[in-house]
Amino acid sequence: MAKGGKECNDNYRHECNNDLMAIPPANMNQLFDSSFSINELAEIFDFYLVHTPIKRDEKAKDDKNRYLGDYGWKGGSELSRLESKLLKASGIPSFVILKSSCIDSTLAAMRLTGEICPSCPRAVLKLNCKVRLKENGQVSVVSFESRLACVFRHIRNSIAHGQVFGLGNRMIYMLDKDDNGEKSAAMVINQRTLFNWIRIVDKDGRFYPARANAEE
Repeated sequence: MAKGGKECNDNYRHECNNDLMAIPPANMNQLFDSSFSINELAEIFDFYLVHTPIKRDEKAKDDKNRYLGDYGWKGGSELSRLESKLLKASGIPSFVILKSSCIDSTLAAMRLTGEICPSCPRAVLKLNCKVRLKENGQVSVVSFESRLACVFRHIRNSIAHGQVFGLGNRMIYMLDKDDNGEKSAAMVINQRTLFNWIRIVDKDGRFYPARANAEE
């Protein structure tokens, strides 16, 4: 712990009475059990790996550039509404998204490293940002992505790099690391949440018509 203060926000702490467990070896087979049909798996990999709704290089003009606005979620109020829907469907109280160079202390406080709680959905994610120091000594933090782009980017990376860990109770642990090998995100979610989120994002069934959501 740093001298003179705490390393993480006390509001970001997970406390429950569930038994803890060590993180098992990575096991992508958790996504291939009876929870998903072949068509559902195809949609999961298409959405999270091929057409992930994240900020991309503007010079890369191809059909993989799909954004949340393409699904009809445009403007701050709509994105906030979408985030609320994703949280409600997953059981995650809130996305803990940090503008920080390191998230290890928060991961530990949220029981997402070492021995973890395998039952309660939650997520800690590092936002893509940069600290800028001006000549006059002012410090500012510039974000390079939105909150939800951050969420989907880390999910894409964890799947792409095979960092998915089955917890034996239909829950999965997903881990992402930055280019330096440092942990940049970790979450525990129900594996079915991955598919349910596609239905919520593609609310009008424009890209996945067979899985269109009914109007709430």
